[in-house]
Amino acid sequence: MACPRAIVGLTAASCHVPVATISISTRTVKSLQDQLLVASPHLRERNFVKTVVLLLHHSPRQAVGLVLNRPRNVTVKELWKIISKEPCDCTQQVGSGGPLPGPLVALHTNQSLADIDLSHGVYLSARREKLQQLVLQKEGPLKILVGHTGWTAGQLDREIQSGAWLTIPATAELVFHDPISLWEELIKHIGESMLTSALHVRHFPDDPSVN
Repeated sequence: MACPRAIVGLTAASCHVPVATISISTRTVKSLQDQLLVASPHLRERNFVKTVVLLLHHSPRQAVGLVLNRPRNVTVKELWKIISKEPCDCTQQVGSGGPLPGPLVALHTNQSLADIDLSHGVYLSARREKLQQLVLQKEGPLKILVGHTGWTAGQLDREIQSGAWLTIPATAELVFHDPISLWEELIKHIGESMLTSALHVRHFPDDPSVN
């Protein structure tokens, strides 16, 4: 997958495109910006098996996102020793935002340190001085990611139409959910929702034996 612009090239304006319809070939596809892409169990692309992607930008020309559940074998503290002389005690794992190169970015809920408002209570920052303050904060959720994923014109829409991706609205709770269990829980939730809708059932009990 390729993208003509890295995350650092996105402006705040480009991340506030309202939900609209965009034309891809002869089909009409709703903009999925600020949605989560959940890899279908049938998706076998090595870089995206069982991934959950936060879409930062989706237009007829391209789509850009961050993988939320690919932790790397390095902590923020270890990485910070390499890139900064400032102290850092953050022991959470750095996440891989995708296979494409890109700047170190933070997802967080501190509006005062935001570079981009992602419009669901989550903010993105990439400026060094803001990253420094974020890794030092003691409260509030935080994800530090490096790299990103992207799609060229119409590519993501074709993949969704082929069944490679499922979608669900992004929330702060989901963005900062435990990355290890995130995919499994979203797949279960989406599957139950689809079945509930198809069968017109209001609720599935956790234990089917109680039916």
